[in-house]
Order: sequence, then structure tokens, then C-alpha cells
Amino acid sequence: MMASFPRLIEVLMQIYQLQLEMLDLAKQKKQVLIDGSIEELSKIIHYESLWIKKVSKLEDERMKVVQQILNDNDIKADQITINDLINNLDSPDDKKRLEDIHGKLTKTIEEIQQLNDLNTQLIEQSLKYISHTINLITEDPSQGYTYSKPMTKTSTVAKSGLFDKKA
Repeated sequence: MMASFPRLIEVLMQIYQLQLEMLDLAKQKKQVLIDGSIEELSKIIHYESLWIKKVSKLEDERMKVVQQILNDNDIKADQITINDLINNLDSPDDKKRLEDIHGKLTKTIEEIQQLNDLNTQLIEQSLKYISHTINLITEDPSQGYTYSKPMTKTSTVAKSGLFDKKA
């Protein structure tokens, strides 16, 4: 049915390979966030930006191939899904190949999403910890946390915090 079908499978396999790379990066990022290694995190973010460029190019190619398939087969659709393509395939082997790659892509993307959610939580925890630490360092020490006798006179001279937060 589709002369462009082999190219579609090829592009989807390349996208799948890149998704596996992203899954590996997400796992590395999780460990780096746990370890608190800013240098390694910076490297991973750099690799992610390169990955995004590669995926964008492949996604453009995928869209061109799908459009070619639609044109070749006089299929009119603004949006077409992989399931729509599967339903339009005549060959059981082609259907199986497309279903397999679709399943692999879906599973990998779900794993990446779960890891990204976890990494987001780790980053939020780190930010809360940093914020709390900054608050402890910059708070007014005259607000003492220990018990003092109500009738004892405290010094009227204000003590400054470890850091002057007005600076």
C-alpha cells in the first residue's frame, strides 16, 4: 500500500533509539540530582539540548513521510495517528512492525515521563532545602529559640543575622 512505509519505519526506529538515549539520560540525571553534582547535571542538560535538536529533525522527517503516505494513498486527514496508519495497512507484516515500534515508543516515553516527574520532585526538594537554609542563615538571631525568663531585661541593641539580607 505505502511506498514510503519502509522510510516511516526507519524514522520511527531512529526516534525510538533517541528515546532510549533520553531514558538513559533521565536515569543519569536522577542519580546526579540525588548526589548533588552540579557539574554532572550541567553536562546532562547540555546532552539533552543536543538530543532535542536531533529529535526535532527526525520529527520533521516523520511528518514529511506521513504526509507523503497520505498523498500517495489519497487519504485526507489533518491529523493522523499511528493507529490510523495501522488500520490502513494491507500487509499483516507491516501492521505488526508498526504496532511493535508504536508499543516500544509508547512504553519508553512513559518511562521517561515517570523519571522526569521524579526528577522534578527531586529538584523541588533541593530548592526547598536551599530556601530553608538561606532563611536560617539570614534570620534575626535576636528572635531566640530558647526559653528566657519573662522579667529579665534583654539588650535593646539589635543583633544582625549572619548575613545582612538588606545588602
